[in-house]
Amino acid sequence: MSRPILLILTGLAGCTGPDPVPRAKGTTSPPATTPSELEGPSPVWDADAAVSALAAIPELPLAGQVLDAYLDAMAWGDDNCPGSETQMAGITFTGCTASSGVLYWGIADYRDESEVDGDTVRTRTALGADFEIVFVDGRHFEAGGSAGLGLEEAAGRAAVWHSEVKGTWWDTSREGALGAGVSSTLAASASADGGEVVLEGGVGMGDLAVAFSDVRFPVGCDDQPIGTFRVRDPVGYWYSLEFPEPCGSCAKLGFGDTSLGESCVDLRAIAGLVRSGFGI
Repeated sequence: MSRPILLILTGLAGCTGPDPVPRAKGTTSPPATTPSELEGPSPVWDADAAVSALAAIPELPLAGQVLDAYLDAMAWGDDNCPGSETQMAGITFTGCTASSGVLYWGIADYRDESEVDGDTVRTRTALGADFEIVFVDGRHFEAGGSAGLGLEEAAGRAAVWHSEVKGTWWDTSREGALGAGVSSTLAASASADGGEVVLEGGVGMGDLAVAFSDVRFPVGCDDQPIGTFRVRDPVGYWYSLEFPEPCGSCAKLGFGDTSLGESCVDLRAIAGLVRSGFGI
């Protein structure tokens, strides 16, 4: 079957193409270079399009979605194939076919963990995977990576959810990002009382790739962020938005290493995506 090429997002800040500098609206300094003066493809977006794409991110895949997809796929198995509702123990080479007709191939380690540290209780569900599951109708679930969903609870303060999704995950039986294919290094956390949201790492979903560096949506700032957001246009050029101060609504806009001035943009919906992914 045909498979999409999924980008592993490592070293996101350095993964740029050539550095033409398109002018942003309101920028007073002229561009140092124009796309026509450079080799390779020209940027598909101008600065305004890049900012709009970042503000309109449709989804951020969190570990709960990955774990649910895995358990749903494993529910089609039986006692002989793969032999467990949660584990795939080295079903390599030809794989095995369950009585449902679903094919399982590869390995997966699914486990629940807990830790008590004084008055703090941490629970975590983790999945390590390198597998392919092919459903009867031809749809398939392919994975190579890890996912972890954790909850930290302590007396006297709000619980905090944690998610980490690494590697590639592609389940054509699902809608949304997982159905299109995800490549991720994304870590996220959110206070269960609707408080602070934290993002680090990046994710590629179809043609869209975004990255977060030291991003927080602090308490008391009406979800105005601090930190650096990056978004890649379809050709491979990266734009950045750096919010240097808490509670500010305007960011330093950049293209590669070149400043494009300031952009005032509302990214509060991204905090909402994280909370909804945790069911908050």
